[in-house]
Amino acid sequence: MHKKQATVPKQQRSIKTRQLIKDTGYRLFSEKGLYGTSSNQIAAEAGVNIGTFYNYFVDKRVLFLELLEDFQERFVEKVFSAQPSDLGGIDVKTFIRQHLNQAFDAFRSERDFFKSAYPLQYMDEDVEKVFRKYERQELRMTLATYRKLFKSDNPKQTETTITVISMILIAASNRFYTLGMSVGKKQLIDTMVEMTSTYIEKLQKEVDSQQSVPTTTTT
Repeated sequence: MHKKQATVPKQQRSIKTRQLIKDTGYRLFSEKGLYGTSSNQIAAEAGVNIGTFYNYFVDKRVLFLELLEDFQERFVEKVFSAQPSDLGGIDVKTFIRQHLNQAFDAFRSERDFFKSAYPLQYMDEDVEKVFRKYERQELRMTLATYRKLFKSDNPKQTETTITVISMILIAASNRFYTLGMSVGKKQLIDTMVEMTSTYIEKLQKEVDSQQSVPTTTTT
């Protein structure tokens, strides 16, 4: 069935109705997933008729994609809410621990929705695009953050080092809440802090050593 273009609400009442549909959709998608939830269910749970639903969203998939964008925005904001410049010269281990705790808390607070969305990136091209978009954003922000902790004159080396750190930190918190792990959160974070800080310190020593070697000139 052909559906008309969804409208963007301008009146306060319409804005509230649209947000109610979004909140209801978020809850149902978190509980049942995209394919276990219908537009009719969302409308009924929100207390609106199906025509009202289609006034604001072309279909449930469009609603889901908007909610996924919202989730990713919140996640990035939570994970990168603190930067080294905000923390008064904080040491590497303390900062990594805070960054990890922020990532874990971000996943924990919305893990049900994330668990429903994560597998869809391998089945739905538009869902995959949203994940890739925010992965790139997370990497850019991680690069900006950890450049203040790892100093090298080699941009490629810096980017490679920080990319590895980003993958480790995000993957650990992701896996902990989506797939479950046999170790506790504190033990995992302690281990990750030691691993990551040791990795940074080792590379930093190598970089400092290379930069301290005097260059020789031939005559």
